[in-house]
Amino acid sequence: MSTVEEYVWLTLKYEREGNKWVGTCHELSTSTFAKTLKRCQQELNELVIEHLNVLEQTGQRERFFHDWGIELHPPHITPTEVTLHSHGDRT
Repeated sequence: MSTVEEYVWLTLKYEREGNKWVGTCHELSTSTFAKTLKRCQQELNELVIEHLNVLEQTGQRERFFHDWGIELHPPHITPTEVTLHSHGDRT
């Protein structure tokens, strides 16, 4: 039995707000904050994975992706452009 692996492109955005970093996943509307950028990145990655796992485990992924306009892409499709923006202090 063969399985087709698909993936989604997610936008993770990090901004400094006062003495905290705020990280947000645009497509999932998941966010977190932390004192350091590194910790904020770790926490957001964990939250995104947990969110996706819960959607899959509860059978809600297809409906959620449809409702939020999140597209599945076959493994042979890759982004043609990746843009990274950095603002402020990286600590």
